[in-house]
Amino acid sequence: MDIQLGAKGFELRENLETYTTEKIEHLQKYLPGIRTARVELVKEKTRASADQNMVQVTLNVQGATLRVEERAATFQAAVDAATLALRKQLERFKGKVYRAEQRGRRKMKEAGLVMEREERSPIMRRKSFSMKPVTPEEAIEEMEGLDHAFYFFMNLETGTYSVVYRRKAGGYGLIEPANP
Repeated sequence: MDIQLGAKGFELRENLETYTTEKIEHLQKYLPGIRTARVELVKEKTRASADQNMVQVTLNVQGATLRVEERAATFQAAVDAATLALRKQLERFKGKVYRAEQRGRRKMKEAGLVMEREERSPIMRRKSFSMKPVTPEEAIEEMEGLDHAFYFFMNLETGTYSVVYRRKAGGYGLIEPANP
C-alpha cells in the first residue's frame, strides 16, 4: 500500500508519522486490496481545543474511494478515531463485495453456467474434423447451411486457414493471417 502523509499548520514529527503510518498499514488486515492511502494532518485554530487537530484519510480500495475526517484534542486520538471509522467502512465494503459475488455466482449457477471445481477448464468443448480447401464463397455457403455465425476453413485461394463470419451490420467478413 502506498501511504502519502501531509501536514498543514504544523511540522510533522517522526514519532507522529510512524504512529500514523502503522495505524494505516494495520487497515490492510481488514481488506488487503487497499492500493493508496492519503493522510492529511491539519492543525487548525478553533475555539474548542478538542477540535484543533483534524485527520483526513482517503483510501483507494478496489476501484472505490473511502474517506473519513476526524477531529480530536491530540493527533493520536484523531488518528485512532479515523482508523476505527475506516475499519467499519472497510468491513461494510468487504461485505458488499462478498454479497455481490455471491449473488453473481448464484445467478450463474441458476443459469447452469457455473461448473464444479474439478470440471473447470478454459476449453469447454473440443472439435476436430478434416478440411478440404474451399473458396471464401463456398465457406459462406457452408456456414449458412450449418446456420453458424462463423466458419473456419482452409482457403483454396491463399493456402492459409481463414474464418468467414456474419457481420451484425449485414454482409460477411473474412479473417485471414497477415503473414501466411
